Amino acid sequence: MDLFEYPAFGPTDRYVREIVHQLPPSQSLVFFTDLTHWVYSEYGLVHIMLGPDRNGDVPPHWGGWVYEQHPDLAMYQVYDRRTFHARPRRYYDTFQETERYGEGDVTYSEGHHDQFNQWMWQRLLWNPHMSLEEVLDEYARTWFGPEAAPLMAQALLQLEQNLSTPIADNNGIDRYYSLVKEADTKMPEWNMKRNYLWRQHMQRAALDRYIQLRVREQMRQKEEVEALINAYLQKHDLAVIAKCRERLYAEVETDEMKALKAEAARLGEESDALFGVRNEGFFNLDQDFVGLGWMRKQFGESALSSVTPFPEKPLAQIVHYEDPGPGGFYDDAGDPARSPHLVYGWAFSDDDVSPSNRPSQRTMAYTRDEKQGVTFAYADLDPKASYSVRFTFVRPRYEARYAEKQPQKTQSIYANDGLLAKDVELPEWEAGFFEYDIPEEATRDGKLQIRLEKSAGIGEGSPSQVEVWRNTGGWGTLVSEVWLVRKP
Repeated sequence: MDLFEYPAFGPTDRYVREIVHQLPPSQSLVFFTDLTHWVYSEYGLVHIMLGPDRNGDVPPHWGGWVYEQHPDLAMYQVYDRRTFHARPRRYYDTFQETERYGEGDVTYSEGHHDQFNQWMWQRLLWNPHMSLEEVLDEYARTWFGPEAAPLMAQALLQLEQNLSTPIADNNGIDRYYSLVKEADTKMPEWNMKRNYLWRQHMQRAALDRYIQLRVREQMRQKEEVEALINAYLQKHDLAVIAKCRERLYAEVETDEMKALKAEAARLGEESDALFGVRNEGFFNLDQDFVGLGWMRKQFGESALSSVTPFPEKPLAQIVHYEDPGPGGFYDDAGDPARSPHLVYGWAFSDDDVSPSNRPSQRTMAYTRDEKQGVTFAYADLDPKASYSVRFTFVRPRYEARYAEKQPQKTQSIYANDGLLAKDVELPEWEAGFFEYDIPEEATRDGKLQIRLEKSAGIGEGSPSQVEVWRNTGGWGTLVSEVWLVRKP
């Protein structure tokens, strides 16, 4: 992090400028820029907060923006890292801030999904003084013709914006779909007949729209089920339970969604026939975006009963899930905006856990080889009250090539300096609840620190071993949610 002490144009510029400064004058840089992945890459959207480096330093505030560009989580669930996308603004700025320190680039790619990014980068290598508008216009005229070019140039900019905008209320999803659709009417017939690239845009537009509608339908479904559960908890009418079960297991694919899916399928077959490409997201649309699977698990098969009262505890947990009760506190540890008591640890979302977990169980705060684990601090507690703490823990399921490098399964829990639990094993894939009583002396001064600690031997070894462990998903402590509950 010492390379970022002086901001200049930010970390993108400062890092390579420092490399050139330290190299002999006769040495030049050739770049190998990753333009192919939309997430988890050199300049991609970031689904994980950057932890401290080996010196324990974190990025300065003026460089933090690099790590604050997050993907929409619903898109992140559906699309592979190698999905069809375009990032004109981000990569144009990146080019201008890096390439002036080198003598060329061998851009990295893993397919055709990054076609625009590669095209723009190569064009700028020939003429770095072109404006973004000029590059977009030239690209769109080349591939879609002069009449459709203005529409497709706007579509490319909108696609980039959609990648990181929460999808449920994003009007840009419809705008991107409409722009690409209208371009169809502006392209010459000979071009449209063989234009696989337009078909890829139209597939992406239809799939994004499908995802948006599915998210909205699932949100509506969740709200209706919660309303029915609240009605049952008040009147204990078993007929309400039957309605609740019917709605919870109902089909969420509307006629509009089916039409969009069929459109994407047809376009995928056409682009496959023309050029051997299609959007992989089409085969991964069956996603739980709001936690319906977790609700179904809570609801259980006993909901079929029409005679005996349905147990209230699992239902109450559905509708009052985050409620810590009077005098209590809740932290969604994987969301910095919803974890006010988190004082140490970094957030990330993990697609290597079960999609049937609640969304808040799929995101986590983590530490790696740092001595201090994820830590929560509380003040203004009732010194005369007793408290308990409840966690949701889950650990990722690693790919086989990484699993042998990841021995961690457990962590210990402390209240201040007092041990609550030693080497607690985190469940793999499916989240679980863990609850412990806080010793009364721990809160006598109205303050409390809840701290996790990594198990012995984890994140230890030679620097190279630790670096490999960190870079292949190593963690020391993990937590998804924390409730501090004031006992009656």
